[in-house]
Amino acid sequence: MIGGRSRLNWVGNYVGNVVRSRQTMPQGPGFLFTFVYYTVMATVVATFSSAPLLFGGRLGLEAIETALPIGLVLGLLGAYFNRTASLELTVRSGNDLQAQLEQLLTRWEFATVDPTTVLGDRTDIQVYERASWRRWFSGRVFVRVDRQRATVVSRAGLIRKLERQLGTAL
Repeated sequence: MIGGRSRLNWVGNYVGNVVRSRQTMPQGPGFLFTFVYYTVMATVVATFSSAPLLFGGRLGLEAIETALPIGLVLGLLGAYFNRTASLELTVRSGNDLQAQLEQLLTRWEFATVDPTTVLGDRTDIQVYERASWRRWFSGRVFVRVDRQRATVVSRAGLIRKLERQLGTAL
């Protein structure tokens, strides 16, 4: 990490930096919102599930005090993996990168979705999502490839996986 930004040197048709950015791309929930959401939900579930087991069905302060550390840990994990992140690549050939991204996402069972159904009139962004019930657990992937810049926005866990795969594939 250099100055808070991860830096990769690409070879072949790729050059430069990997930068976290969200310029004109769809913006999902960041770390704070995702952390609060997962913390509250995990705490509520842990409270209601621990009350009958540990406290004889009493839903009191003891059950909440027991569930809160569980909620905080699961909130941190949820925010780490599921917040929205972006990956910005400087490329020499956008078509080569587009083909490689398409191949990776197809291998991970993502399919192209009509961008007008998701983003309205924005057709400069490719939208991918999984089919059937899996789409609810993996979210969407938004890809915009310009002449020398490509931006990918999705969940942080998928962005990290994509970053690793692009680094090893080159």
